[in-house]
Amino acid sequence: GDGALMGAGATLVGLIGGLLVVAMTPEREAFRWAMVQVAASSVRMLATLAVGFGLYKSLEPGKIGLWAPLLLTSLAVLVAEVMVFLPVLRGAESGARAGGSVTEASA
Repeated sequence: GDGALMGAGATLVGLIGGLLVVAMTPEREAFRWAMVQVAASSVRMLATLAVGFGLYKSLEPGKIGLWAPLLLTSLAVLVAEVMVFLPVLRGAESGARAGGSVTEASA
């Protein structure tokens, strides 16, 4: 119970970190958003794992109870990232520009 909540919470912290990377990125050509997506995804994964490991070592929840939800929610976030950034990368072929926010980028 508590481990699952901690695992999902760790993913949420990582997601917020990744979104901050995207939000701080200025407007640029759509094909350059691939670099932004890789950076945001890397920040998200590293922050999620760091928070998850910190919770695991400090609070000692059940191994499966923490890591299974953490990995499953991380996979779901990765799928969502791909769904958001694919339209941006496809727009690169037409020379589109992407704004600094995810909603503008996927439009």
